[in-house]
Amino acid sequence: MKVLNWFSTQSTPLIAAIALALGAESASAQTKQTRALVRAVSGSVTFTAPEVSTGAPLKVGAALGAGTTIRTGSGSSMDLFLGRAAGVLRVTENTTLVIDKLSQTDTGAEITTDTQLNLADGTILGNVNKLTASSRYEIKMPNAVAGIRGTRFRCTAPSGQTTLLDGTAVLVFKQPDTTFGTRPLTGPASFNPVTDLGGAAPAPETFMPALTEQFRQFEGAPQNAPITVDAPAPPPPQPDRAFVSSGIGSR
Repeated sequence: MKVLNWFSTQSTPLIAAIALALGAESASAQTKQTRALVRAVSGSVTFTAPEVSTGAPLKVGAALGAGTTIRTGSGSSMDLFLGRAAGVLRVTENTTLVIDKLSQTDTGAEITTDTQLNLADGTILGNVNKLTASSRYEIKMPNAVAGIRGTRFRCTAPSGQTTLLDGTAVLVFKQPDTTFGTRPLTGPASFNPVTDLGGAAPAPETFMPALTEQFRQFEGAPQNAPITVDAPAPPPPQPDRAFVSSGIGSR
């Protein structure tokens, strides 16, 4: 617990470190906030958001913005479309994920994206297209921050284990001496800053079959919400009145 508390208080220098590793985001006045589209829901998945204070069931077609917390139950999952560059994301069972930031910037020369997620516990799978040099895709975990480039990845919290099927990423993590370590990854590769520190990272043949099967199921799953990239995002989801008034979603 002390390690996690210390790590949370050091989030600012950690984010700075990963930003330096990946390249700083270019500034522009043409920045707009974007939303993630819920493409599939299986089982029990709830959310809270700035406009929804109690846990409400998440439905296909909902648009989720910054400040949304997603929670999946046992045997449950949900898929998000984050945009053409940021790609798609699967939130697996027993996972808590917060969308910290989703934005898009038109610099005049290119379109850059800023995707910042906070994985408190559980596992997510992502398929990210190749990002521009100034784009950012970060996953903050209690023990590490993963900077994702174009890749298919799996991240697990709280350990910070990051596994790549292909592509590249940079993992910044806290070491036992309280300094930060940096681990560049080129897929296929996997690194767990808790168990692999000071030793050899797992060989691809130890994790590739299971990871390949996970992505086969993810990418082959039916997506119930059609994607229209250039259409305006639908309004944020609202909880069912019956759900809220019954007190089921209250904590």
